[in-house]
Amino acid sequence: MSRVRWLIAGLIAVVCALGVAAQDISPVGQPTDPNFAITFPPPVYVLNGTVEIRGSANLPSMGSYFIEFRPLVLNPGTAPLPTPDPDTDAPWFPATLPQTSALQNGVLGRWNTLTAPDGLYEMRLTANMSNGQQQYFRVSPLRIDNTTFVPLQPTAQVTVVSRPTLAPTPTSPSAGVPSGAPRVTAVMNANVREGDSTAYNRIGTLLRDQSADVIGRSPNAGQWYYIRLSNGQQGFIAPSTVSIEGNISGLPIINPPPLPTAIPTAIPTIVPTAIIPTIAPTAVSTGSNLAIQSVTVDPVQPICNQSTLVTVKVVNNGTGASPAFSIGLTDRRSADGSTTASTRGAVPALNPGASFTSEMYLTISTFYSEAHTLTIALDSGNQVIETNEGDNVTTYGYNLAQGTC
Repeated sequence: MSRVRWLIAGLIAVVCALGVAAQDISPVGQPTDPNFAITFPPPVYVLNGTVEIRGSANLPSMGSYFIEFRPLVLNPGTAPLPTPDPDTDAPWFPATLPQTSALQNGVLGRWNTLTAPDGLYEMRLTANMSNGQQQYFRVSPLRIDNTTFVPLQPTAQVTVVSRPTLAPTPTSPSAGVPSGAPRVTAVMNANVREGDSTAYNRIGTLLRDQSADVIGRSPNAGQWYYIRLSNGQQGFIAPSTVSIEGNISGLPIINPPPLPTAIPTAIPTIVPTAIIPTIAPTAVSTGSNLAIQSVTVDPVQPICNQSTLVTVKVVNNGTGASPAFSIGLTDRRSADGSTTASTRGAVPALNPGASFTSEMYLTISTFYSEAHTLTIALDSGNQVIETNEGDNVTTYGYNLAQGTC
């Protein structure tokens, strides 16, 4: 009889502990305005592959909207399990391109979760308003799990396109990286590819603010960096997507493999969505070349806690038309490189010689009376294959005025 009493007492203790944990990990994302909300996925949901994000973005005076995500920081507390910290200052990453048409109860966008490591995340819907302010709707927590997820195998026969043979991995640079060796740090989410152009397949991703060892250079113009990721994978990354530290003059030249000779023009419907990125590049090759023609900042010296208008004129000086793409605008504190604010703008398809002026609003509310740097990056999602990837990024330095801060 005493054993039964001990068992009942133990079960009561477990239930109480789970109750404490559940109170600390309460989901965020219940709709308060039916005209501005994410209805799917709901909080505490497991995501894999490409996810269709549904909801509404139909606010008066709304200029555009887009979806962002960021990893959740876990705070160890008194509860049995660590709890997500929704107030972390971790930067947000774009999941979809900005859209300008209002939407009610439809598909807000599609997020390819294969570009992010497995783990806990939160998502938010962001709207740029005509007065320069932003509206947000957040869903948290969410879990990405592409490792244990196994897509259903098709029963029909599928013609497999063979991938190009990779160049032999050099033994001298990969044998070990000495102290003080050069490293790159991503200034945006950047693809790592089999070769030194966006025509090659993507083999990995270096997320913004992540670093990797540089173990070689490409022989072609622009000299992409040959890097080694933390999981041991090696590949090329565009110099316009990273900042470099260290001396690269002594690095060996790494010859990329031959370009793929055949790329399918259509994906069979029986192929699972989760494996599409490994079959063909997601970028579009058109012979276009995007370049920043001019940047204006109003006011010239941004003011703390006030909206700043950044106007970017973009030109396509290539020989072919470009598809629509996005512009990334990020403000960083110059002292330590920490991100203080970010937003995105949209650019429509551009014919050769055509230009477009994009206006973006940004509000910086921290580190006044200090040096800041605005970074403007064209095609920050690497969606367009260009003849020159080296003219897509520019910076603007200033001291943030105190204003009302």
